[in-house]
Amino acid sequence: MENHGVRPNCITFNSLIVKFCEIREIDKTEKWVKKMAEKGISPNLETHNTLINGYGRMGLFDRCFQILEEMEYHGMKPNVVSYGSLVNCLCKDGKLLEAEIVLRDMEDRGISS
Repeated sequence: MENHGVRPNCITFNSLIVKFCEIREIDKTEKWVKKMAEKGISPNLETHNTLINGYGRMGLFDRCFQILEEMEYHGMKPNVVSYGSLVNCLCKDGKLLEAEIVLRDMEDRGISS
């Protein structure tokens, strides 16, 4: 791509991240997130939501919560998709108590479902 004078942007990286999350290739997912940062491209809300959904589908819930914290640290507010993805993945994994806690947190933050 860059060999042809086309610079990747956030959309380009998000497309790759989505696909690697879908096929549960965590190493490749993280590789592209790292490359994104190396290119000076900041992840956007879609990037974070994709990662929350992808990690959640892989059962990596600690990583999901870490991403939510990172978002807030960088001034980005998680939205209904951020929380909804996490709740959905927690429920599918049988972690209903954790899902309820996330829902309460979401409501406490004024994010409606």
